[in-house]
Amino acid sequence: MIEGCCNRDMGAREELYRRYLPKMFGVCYRLTGNRTIAEDLVHDGFMKVFVKIKEYKGTGSFEGWLRRIFINISLDYLKRNKRESTLDFGNSHVVDDVKEPEGLDSLGYIELMNEINRLPDNYRVVLTLYCVEGYNHEEIAKLLKITSKTSKNRLIRARNMMMERIGEHLNAAKLSSMN
Repeated sequence: MIEGCCNRDMGAREELYRRYLPKMFGVCYRLTGNRTIAEDLVHDGFMKVFVKIKEYKGTGSFEGWLRRIFINISLDYLKRNKRESTLDFGNSHVVDDVKEPEGLDSLGYIELMNEINRLPDNYRVVLTLYCVEGYNHEEIAKLLKITSKTSKNRLIRARNMMMERIGEHLNAAKLSSMN
């Protein structure tokens, strides 16, 4: 399939696209938090893959190589389109003492993704890179051009915000079930 893509074989390109579209869409969606933007980025990402596929040396996993392209495209998009939510609040003291809300296991996937998507971009990106993509803080720091301490701080803040929001969501669900 890779060789076919290098030779501009449309069947091979279509196979690669179908095989990796759901995963690469997930990467872009988790990083941007926006379905429409993720769809555009996936399109751009595959165009870039087809142009750069000859650069893949066969060392390491092909999917990892693809993921890196889609992560970089998503991060580039976020950098170009900075919003108010990407502001950094410095390295002020962060309380890492948040208790997991009761009933967390009853929270559905869609509700969880909605809460993640509501996070400020800088928190959502670090949370996604660390928890989903498996990057360590040093790798995240290099990708985002921040310090590893800032990466750790953002992860803690993202986790704290998520626990607070999930707690609120679960409390609201409890109240509505009582009525």
